[in-house]
Amino acid sequence: MGLKPSVNNFDGMMIRGNHYPAPNNAYAPESTVRDDVICPALEQALLDAFGIAMGWSMKRHSSPLVYSEDGLRLPYVKHAQPWLERICRVGSAYIVEMLDGSEETETGHELADRLKSETAKCLLKGAPNAKSWYARTFAETLCCDPAMRTYEKAGMYPDPKECPLRDDGTPLHYNLWKPMLCEDWDVTQADPESKNVAMFRKLVRVLSDGDEEVAKFVELFIAHMLKFPARKPNAWLIFMSEQGAGKGTLVVLIIKLIGESKVKEINNVQRSLLGNFNQVLLDAFLLVLDEASGKHLFDGKEELKNLITGPTVPVNQKNIREKIVRSYARFMVTIQPRSVPTKKGDRRGVIVRCSDELISQQGREFLKETHRRMEDDESQYIPDVHAYLLTLDPPSVFQSDELPQTEVQRELQAANADVFESWIVDVVERWFSSPSGTPPEGIEYTLDRLDRYGNVIEYTLVDYKGNCGRPELLPEIAMVDLFRDFIKYAESAQTLGG
Repeated sequence: MGLKPSVNNFDGMMIRGNHYPAPNNAYAPESTVRDDVICPALEQALLDAFGIAMGWSMKRHSSPLVYSEDGLRLPYVKHAQPWLERICRVGSAYIVEMLDGSEETETGHELADRLKSETAKCLLKGAPNAKSWYARTFAETLCCDPAMRTYEKAGMYPDPKECPLRDDGTPLHYNLWKPMLCEDWDVTQADPESKNVAMFRKLVRVLSDGDEEVAKFVELFIAHMLKFPARKPNAWLIFMSEQGAGKGTLVVLIIKLIGESKVKEINNVQRSLLGNFNQVLLDAFLLVLDEASGKHLFDGKEELKNLITGPTVPVNQKNIREKIVRSYARFMVTIQPRSVPTKKGDRRGVIVRCSDELISQQGREFLKETHRRMEDDESQYIPDVHAYLLTLDPPSVFQSDELPQTEVQRELQAANADVFESWIVDVVERWFSSPSGTPPEGIEYTLDRLDRYGNVIEYTLVDYKGNCGRPELLPEIAMVDLFRDFIKYAESAQTLGG
């Protein structure tokens, strides 16, 4: 298989006469030669069919197409093979594996433009017209090459055995998951009790403000990435501190463990995650929401919660139809101190107010030494930390009632509590702590209608008339019914008292 411009071809008829010298004429131009096999055969066929005596010649290309490095001709197969190793067709789109290990999803037009641009710019020299023509033809041919890998759709499969297969055993889906950097490391050479590990644990303790329970969770959160990549932790970390406290150092350490392509740093949640185009979610594994001012961070709190806990996420890419993909993304927030809008009952996020210990001169020296060890392969810092994390035993999924709740988290929940809800919670707590049948102080009620068994059907709470969602005696009304009715009463009365 070859492209037309890569071999000599017939690009016109040349008639014997004064304008075109005869093929055997000593004065014939060098670019015009006679093929003693092909040309006579064509002349005879033309004479037999039409009775026309016409001479044929072959005309060489004035400037051959060559590689810029070695001057060889450009056969399609040799030129296309490196691209076919990096490009595959997924549905109606294409995935291009970039040289840095990342991936780009493109439409057919976008891929053709990329091929034309890079082919003309990098692989050809001389003959500008030949550049353009060859690049265009090469791009069109490659996009339709039957040798290109094709998949029904793309998906994340940290466990390759979960990826659907065709009848011949080849993958039906393109696996977006790429192995972590640390997967091939020889842990037998690492020391999980070295000074490197002691430095890592100190960094975690400082970020946890000395809270051992929180520090343990942070270590387990990182270990969960290594041991259960195919399970979402259903929890997220929020680090609050001034700049220079060590949050970025922890992120760099994680990048060294799992690979830069698996960590996506998001500076605008509203645009990158909750906006019209959220391609970053296609293959995200750790999303670091880096919001120095907190702007937009919690604008879409419910949508963000769904991304954190949901098994699948909708992905919208430009010019490509929306797709639903499996999600294994973890979330970490690094933010300057501010009022995080969390409320009582929010149990998936662990909010930590980091210590300022590392902001001091001595602390900065500690961070510099940590970075130096991370960059120095001989120090074994990253392998030692990796070996230590593998000794931990994180749960496959973090249960909400087992997550540590920090003092700053409780303070923020109290500060952000709705005034009506605060009053309702107080009333309900006093109701259930009072002797059976005794209403809370300041709350007046009457039983308006009971059923034949004495269960309350309708009642009046101060000036609010309500129906029991479940027919139970008033002192034992379900919490959900009381909570709902108190909200209605409080909103209608616009008051905090009885």
